[in-house]
Amino acid sequence: MEVLRIHHLRDFSEKSQISSALFGGYYGQRTTPFVMHHLRYYSIALCGLSAAVVGFAWLSRSKLQKPDHEKERRTRLSRTGRLTIGTAMDVQDLEDESQHLTQLLIYRYDVAGVAYEASQDITHLRQFIDVHSCRLGLPASVKYDPHNPGNSIVISETWSGLRK
Repeated sequence: MEVLRIHHLRDFSEKSQISSALFGGYYGQRTTPFVMHHLRYYSIALCGLSAAVVGFAWLSRSKLQKPDHEKERRTRLSRTGRLTIGTAMDVQDLEDESQHLTQLLIYRYDVAGVAYEASQDITHLRQFIDVHSCRLGLPASVKYDPHNPGNSIVISETWSGLRK
């Protein structure tokens, strides 16, 4: 269609033909290309900058307020979990690659004829119990989730199933 439009415009100057072909003018009508005003550039730049600032603030805030899912799980299980009898088997001290010491309490319990063996990270619970004074191999109370019996705890911030 553009070729036909240029063909019909033989009578006009070459500049007029090119501008009408490029910018949509009809039959030699002079048109100007779409020109953005300075304020439009500034408003687009301001919107982009504000979106970047909001995104950066959201990301930095989400990193600062990292929810402690393990603490929430322990609190929920200590409030609503069912009790059963288990056995505290061992306490292991593990070092990870960043040289942080992690203490794991290994325990065993039975629910509805199914035997479970689990471990619980008790590194952040040292102020509530002295694991070296606990008797291993003796019965301990275990709280578990009735909908998922594999989800269990032996100690939390408000409750302890270990015998002293």
